[in-house]
Amino acid sequence: GAPMRDKYKNALMWALYALLFLLVMLLQTVVFGRVRFWGAKVSLIPVAVACVAMLNGAENGGAFGLAAGTVWCLAGGDGGGVTLMLLTGCALLSGWLCDRYLTRRLLSAAMSTG
Repeated sequence: GAPMRDKYKNALMWALYALLFLLVMLLQTVVFGRVRFWGAKVSLIPVAVACVAMLNGAENGGAFGLAAGTVWCLAGGDGGGVTLMLLTGCALLSGWLCDRYLTRRLLSAAMSTG
C-alpha cells in the first residue's frame, strides 16, 4: 500500500543523498584537493550538506550533516572533529533558515548556497 511505498521512497531518497555525498567527497578529494583560490581550499561538502538540509528541514539535515561529518572525519579528511561539528551546525542552521524564510525547492536551495 501507500505507507510501504512511502517507506521505500524515503529509503531511496536517503540512499541517493548518501551517493551524492560520496560523489562530492570524491570530487572534493580528487579534483579540488590541491586547488587553492586566494590561499583557501575549495570545499563542496558544506554546500551539499546545506542543500540536503534545506530540502529536508533542520532535523533531517542535522542528522545528515552529522553522518557526513562522521564519514569525512573517519576518512581522514581535513579538520577532523571540528569539521564534524561545523557540518552538523551548517546543516541545522541551513535547515532552520529554510524552515523559517524560504520555500523548499531545489532551485532556491542551490541559489541560496551558491
